[in-house]
Amino acid sequence: MLERDKTVISMCEWIRTYLMSRISTVRFKVGAWQHRIMSMLRKRLDMEVSLSGEWVPTWRIGDEFEVGYQQEDQRS
Repeated sequence: MLERDKTVISMCEWIRTYLMSRISTVRFKVGAWQHRIMSMLRKRLDMEVSLSGEWVPTWRIGDEFEVGYQQEDQRS
């Protein structure tokens, strides 16, 4: 029974020190970041913006809009 208690306590201690180290590392990286949006999210946002370039909103009533896809051959 005592061996099991020591193993669990040792494992909990390892998890605690691992999490403290990880939180410290992430805090340092975030503190050094100069932009408002992190790099992976920025790449995803840029991709979504480029894919949404062909969609055109049309106002309907009040705050409602309808969004439609504008094809290449219909442009003037």
